[in-house]
Amino acid sequence: MPDGLPVLTDAARGVAATLLGALESRDRFADSLTPAPAWSKGPLSRRAWFTRALKPLALAAVFLSLGGLAGAQAQLPLGWQDLDINSPAQAGSAAWINGAWTIAGSGADIGGTSDQFNFAYETASSNAVLVAQILSVDESDGWAKAGVMFRDNNTASATFAMVAATPGNGVNFEWRKATGGGSTYSQVAGVIPPIWVKLVRAGNDFSGFYSPDGQGWTPIGPDEIIPMNSLPLAGLAITAHNNTTLCHAVLSSVLVSNVPPLPPPALGVYRQLWTNLNASLGNTLTVLTNPTYNPNWPNNPDAAYTQIFTNFETEINSGQNNYGPAPAGLRRSPDQRKLRLLDFQ
Repeated sequence: MPDGLPVLTDAARGVAATLLGALESRDRFADSLTPAPAWSKGPLSRRAWFTRALKPLALAAVFLSLGGLAGAQAQLPLGWQDLDINSPAQAGSAAWINGAWTIAGSGADIGGTSDQFNFAYETASSNAVLVAQILSVDESDGWAKAGVMFRDNNTASATFAMVAATPGNGVNFEWRKATGGGSTYSQVAGVIPPIWVKLVRAGNDFSGFYSPDGQGWTPIGPDEIIPMNSLPLAGLAITAHNNTTLCHAVLSSVLVSNVPPLPPPALGVYRQLWTNLNASLGNTLTVLTNPTYNPNWPNNPDAAYTQIFTNFETEINSGQNNYGPAPAGLRRSPDQRKLRLLDFQ
């Protein structure tokens, strides 16, 4: 193409193809009618005029609106990348213009033991939130998926968590817990775009939500524990669930927010267990906590049993039966915020 002429971006081509497909569907509908309607006949018919005059105008409008001029505006935000995962049959794309996203992807599915889709992403953290408003998703298949995703890496069988909207199967919170393992999902049927979706990561705890307005959020099933590295990929994923075509989706208000980890509980019961105390001189708190008889007291507890119980209830039964009296068995921990429950063997 000569220098100085605008270049149509992949995203613009995708939207233009969708628009032209709608025009061609209109033509096929006219051809299916018997007798053919008057507007569809002749070189000067409304149908011919519409095709000849409006198709170029429609392409020009899509071209300009997506920032095709010199390819300067249809870019990704700083730090983002776009990648086809597992070689879909048709190349996908992502474009970001003034906060609006248009993404396109082919591929068989996101699910099973490996995924095939397009992924626009940046790097997140082990405590982060993904939010997006999904305005539309093409019906390339009832199980076409577009939404937000955390992913361990960019290989096809990586662990992931995703909240996706579909054209025919509601909103889904989907995940894979082991590399190369199967995927599972929770579903809320009957929900279609436009819809807001949110995916929250707190360590390896992931939870999915949807909302009609971006204000009140409804969980999509329970939280899931998914092993994932501390710097995962986070962004927008789309699959056509049909590897012979592209699926397009339009999104807005996309947010990747890296949040600090939750602070430690302000108050709780701090339990320590000693497995190396000698009770031969008496199974009493006085003997067990006398460093002359038990030099492991108080600085050598069994680290595997050290835990903070924020609900003041023992979560497991350790099977131990050597406990000091309740008043004497509780003492302040060094930071003065927790109570220490002494558990002896």
